[in-house]
Amino acid sequence: MNSKIFNKISKASTSKEAWEILIKTYGDGEKNKKVKLQTLRRQYELLCMEEKESIVDYFDRIQELVNAIRSCKDKIFNEQVVDKILRTLPPQFDHVVVAIEESRNLDIMEIEELQHSLEGHEMRINERRSNQEQALQARSTYKGKGKGPWKGNKSCTNKKHQDQGSNAGSESSKGKKSDQS
Repeated sequence: MNSKIFNKISKASTSKEAWEILIKTYGDGEKNKKVKLQTLRRQYELLCMEEKESIVDYFDRIQELVNAIRSCKDKIFNEQVVDKILRTLPPQFDHVVVAIEESRNLDIMEIEELQHSLEGHEMRINERRSNQEQALQARSTYKGKGKGPWKGNKSCTNKKHQDQGSNAGSESSKGKKSDQS
């Protein structure tokens, strides 16, 4: 017994009095279970995966909640949990959810099997996002560097091309005049 509980019942002269103090303090066990179970059910129903949350973290949150519900002697089946997970994933997983629903028997699918499939997809998403960020970073660091008419001011570039074109045109007209003579 910890000191907080002992301090509450230390003034009781009989065990019955101590028990009554504990019931008044902590309530009836069945009533508390019902209230706790209702709270857990509500949390379960409102549960959704956050946009920046990883699959592992989301599965941990769900499993913790499911275990708490089961500890209150409420039955929740793996099939219900699998359905809940598939319904509450962010939009970036929509095509994977459809593929899983079409290709697998969800009635017998294990939660761990679903987690494994979704983790593989999450790794692909993160890899593509990383590659895109690297490409954008490389593009932004390269921008404006180097030599050549394609860098810098476009009006200068166009003028240079026009000058080159007029020079080529004057050279070709000189060639035509010499051919005629």
